[in-house]
Amino acid sequence: MTTGNTVRQIEAEAKNFPTVPQTQGQALQDLNVLGGANDAHIAATYTESAIRRLQEA
Repeated sequence: MTTGNTVRQIEAEAKNFPTVPQTQGQALQDLNVLGGANDAHIAATYTESAIRRLQEA
């Protein structure tokens, strides 16, 4: 972002990968997506300007 490299999402839909039974007792999705941790990490990593550019992309 800060170097001007182009950033884009590759596909419109998220990929769903098969899981191995009994390996998802605590999934990162629970903390990151459902728990809002992604938002906290993005806010700590990017400037407000960079976040706006990501949202507009």
